Amino acid sequence: MKEVRMLLAWVQTFLISNMLLAEAYGSGDCFWDNGHLYRADQPSPAPGLRCLNWLEVQSGLASAPESDAGNHSYCRNPDQDPRGPWCYVSGDAGAPEKWPCEDLRCPETTSLSPLTSTTETEEASEVPSGDEVQVFAPANALPARSEAAAVQPVIGISQRVRVNSKEKKDLGTLGGRT
Repeated sequence: MKEVRMLLAWVQTFLISNMLLAEAYGSGDCFWDNGHLYRADQPSPAPGLRCLNWLEVQSGLASAPESDAGNHSYCRNPDQDPRGPWCYVSGDAGAPEKWPCEDLRCPETTSLSPLTSTTETEEASEVPSGDEVQVFAPANALPARSEAAAVQPVIGISQRVRVNSKEKKDLGTLGGRT
């Protein structure tokens, strides 16, 4: 039973970590850093221009960067261009040209930095003695790239993990005192 609990905890941690990393590195409508993991469905780099299909362009251009951009016509950054995502558009002569897409960088959020300290008298007046207090970073705070991703429990949310196709394991609700 202990092994099953450990496995379920690992699966939950893995799934939540992947969701956090995907969100942090550009699976939404905006991107972080240079957008090399950007996966939004932005089909146009600018008004009046349409992205060409990546596979069709790569098969026709010897100078096209090798990438796994896929069979679609959306902005991507397979060569990690510092300007961000781009796509091929049909140039004036009809030849494909690399064109930067709209800069959709995600708004800056606070990183997981140490909380500002308070004086001991303030702490004593705010926290009754004997009570355990946990302080978490804001929900919109994302770890810096060099920091390890941590899983933060959500208080008051009942969490379930699917053990097999027909059975769900109840992980309980966090937040109640025992």
